[in-house]
Amino acid sequence: MSRPYGVEMLIAGVDHTGPSVYHLECSGAFFKCRAKSIGAATERVDAMLCADGYNPDWTLTEAKKRVLSILKDVMPDALSAVNVELATIVGDGMGAGRFSYVGDVELRGLINEVAQQQVGE
Repeated sequence: MSRPYGVEMLIAGVDHTGPSVYHLECSGAFFKCRAKSIGAATERVDAMLCADGYNPDWTLTEAKKRVLSILKDVMPDALSAVNVELATIVGDGMGAGRFSYVGDVELRGLINEVAQQQVGE
């Protein structure tokens, strides 16, 4: 017997109740999450997210830095604007959200800040 190929997805959005993230498993089951990862280092990243806690009071910049810090710890290659893309969904408080990619200049700046923070620790 072999296991059939499947697809996992993270689905994020904003409605009148605020932001939401759902994890859709290969089996078809889905779960609402506060923070979640999928991919090669899922178990390690999820453990880091649980250990550090998700703080809904983080600013968007703090959340971006935390995500990049975790990626830096689990990725075999050096973190760079070439091998990482970062996107955000920001709600307007009225049930609508705006999806946008973080530009290369901002992303490089955030990566540099994360690298400097980890060197200073």
